[in-house]
Amino acid sequence: MKRQQCPIETVSKTAALSELFDLEASGLVEVYFGDASGFWQTPVVARAWQFANEEIRIVPKRGGRLAVFGFLSKANVARTWTSKKSIKTRFVVDCIDEWVPERLGLAASSDIG
Repeated sequence: MKRQQCPIETVSKTAALSELFDLEASGLVEVYFGDASGFWQTPVVARAWQFANEEIRIVPKRGGRLAVFGFLSKANVARTWTSKKSIKTRFVVDCIDEWVPERLGLAASSDIG
């Protein structure tokens, strides 16, 4: 069973998020949500086409993994980065260091991964 978040924390975090959304509505800040995920570049389950009554043999093989980190706003503005390595704190910090000047119009995009 999934552990539930503390009700006091939930109220506090909801109030803080509401305040950020109010600041965004007034044009003072832009709110972005960040997340990371990973994807296998080839499916683990092999797939193919075949004619009726024809037997084929497919050997599943695992490809490389691609890690993705990014920010997304409520207005569907996104900025993403990819890496063949796991997403670690240093990678996130480097992405933020690259992204903030981009958002301020101070720097051109470069690859981190």
